[in-house]
Amino acid sequence: MKLKFKFIDLFIILACIGAGILFVNRMNLADGRSQVLQNDEKAEITMAVPFIESEIIDHLKVGDPVKDVMANNPIGKVKNIEVSEIDPRDFSFEGKVLKFDDHLYKKATITIETNGKKTDKGILIGQTNYFTGQTNTFGAGLVKLFNVRISGIKYLGE
Repeated sequence: MKLKFKFIDLFIILACIGAGILFVNRMNLADGRSQVLQNDEKAEITMAVPFIESEIIDHLKVGDPVKDVMANNPIGKVKNIEVSEIDPRDFSFEGKVLKFDDHLYKKATITIETNGKKTDKGILIGQTNYFTGQTNTFGAGLVKLFNVRISGIKYLGE
């Protein structure tokens, strides 16, 4: 039996290969994995913790290792901790301020020192892309931090 290839058959095969290459390329860009060949850069990630119990924040120390709890991914180390009083206006609903014991809770801004690959969306650490505005659960030392929002990523080489 003789196989015959026509021009249209060749065109269809090339179109399928091209579509496959574009699909894989788009998937890699979406995850920030196109930067795999880049070297790691030093960076600082600033995280905002909107509320945390006062006695728990006292257990967080500079130098504590930070880990993404959900992805089990080590991020870096705590470089700086700024603790401030909670603004009751942050806890308002339909114009009414919720009542709570504000002396039991604090607000914290934590700076993390890390190494990662610069991406269009943020920073790639391990296999996870972190970006400004992302909310996640992190562990720092013995403390678990819930509802933490990444408020900034600064590359130290810039």
